[in-house]
Amino acid sequence: MVQKRARNLKSFRRTVEAMLCVALGLSAIYSPGLAQGLNAEETNKLKLIEQNLFFKNYDDDSAEVRMARIEKRVFGEAAEGALSTRMANILQVAKPLDKPPTQRQGNATQNNAGGSNSPRNAQPTFEQQQQEQQMRQEDAADRARQRAMAARDEEVNQMFADAVRLWKERRGNEALEKFEQVVRLAPDNAEAHFSLGVIYEAQRNFVEALGSYKKAADIDPHKREYKEAVTLVEKKAVGKEQDDGKKLELRMLAENASGAYKRGEFISALDLYKQLDRKAPNQALVKYNIATIYLAMKSPVQALDFFRQARKLKPEEPNYQRAVAQLEGNLQAEETERLNSERAWQNQNQNQNQNQNQNQNQNQNQYQNQNQNQARNSNQKQPRGNSSIGNNSNSNSNGLLGGDKNAPPPSAAFGILAKSNKSGVLVTTIGIASRAARCGLQRGDVIRAVDGEVIKSVNQFQQLMGGKSQGQSLQLMIERKGAIGQIIL
Repeated sequence: MVQKRARNLKSFRRTVEAMLCVALGLSAIYSPGLAQGLNAEETNKLKLIEQNLFFKNYDDDSAEVRMARIEKRVFGEAAEGALSTRMANILQVAKPLDKPPTQRQGNATQNNAGGSNSPRNAQPTFEQQQQEQQMRQEDAADRARQRAMAARDEEVNQMFADAVRLWKERRGNEALEKFEQVVRLAPDNAEAHFSLGVIYEAQRNFVEALGSYKKAADIDPHKREYKEAVTLVEKKAVGKEQDDGKKLELRMLAENASGAYKRGEFISALDLYKQLDRKAPNQALVKYNIATIYLAMKSPVQALDFFRQARKLKPEEPNYQRAVAQLEGNLQAEETERLNSERAWQNQNQNQNQNQNQNQNQNQNQYQNQNQNQARNSNQKQPRGNSSIGNNSNSNSNGLLGGDKNAPPPSAAFGILAKSNKSGVLVTTIGIASRAARCGLQRGDVIRAVDGEVIKSVNQFQQLMGGKSQGQSLQLMIERKGAIGQIIL
């Protein structure tokens, strides 16, 4: 019986303990000191943060309102989501104090109150007064520090908002200065470092952008956006380095070509500029420089082609427009002059040929008259049926009327007389007002090729020139004072 009663008492004790635990748990949950949605530790941190930012607690407000008030001060706007998650985000930026700034003062007040209620009612000692004064000074310093931190945080938030506004207004340099001020005042502001990286990347300053992105990722390593930005800018930096290498190569080619042109090495300059044109085919200035070299080499047809290409790439450039118009006018005038000169040359040749034919006819008539006189005389002495002397005279006259060995060579029609040379044919004479003179060919030039066919002898040269018509354009490769060039005849 006693044992049964003991078991009943033990069971009753366990039931009471369980009910007490439940009651204590419910009282902790529904305690007026706890913020709804936060546990006791988070509620205490919420109070400490309020003391840190606002120097007071808002226990009468709901946890949502208190949290939104803190988020607006820290981030500029209220967030959404679970209160515990939002509290964790706040704690990454706004660290609470270990104690509220008024706690030590409250302890001192309690000590004074306890002393006044002591039976002896003793006055505070000198040491106690010094401790109280030191505590008041520390509390004042804490409040001043908190006010400074709050003012700094407010200034940082305002600067950040101004920087974002400037960036949206496409005022990149001003936004850059504002974000730099933010990171100087708040070096742990990951978002400001990331924003700096965005501006640097837009300016193609990938080195600074990479540094800013890495700082943001170091401060907040869990944010995926920061890590992706680092990876992307690293690739862009490598690509920019390759582009810079290509630009350096093109710049060296341009400098070497310009130097060769200034030294009068037109063939080398032309070759370098054409290499540059192949590597950068849409550069109007390169086309213009090639045309200028062709002009210096007295090749206006090729020059006009490249002047036109430059004008097509950059039609608004007045220099290119003037070059094309002037060269087209010059070539048209030269062509008209060339045709007139050719007509004069042909007329002169025709007159000479007519004079030669007239002289030949006169000589032939005189000879025939002599033969006729001789025949009459012989007929008087010989029988009339003998005609051998007449046959002989006809054969002799046919022999005199054969091909003229003194006829000018075919190249003379173009105004060129030449002789053999080890490299081709050497120009010995240039006809006045001839095509060769107008195209810039000079006495002493060595013609090495005609329309791409290498010249090895005078006979070959004359055969080639004989097969060309007067209106046909010829391309001559010449050697002049050791330099190779081209002339369009």
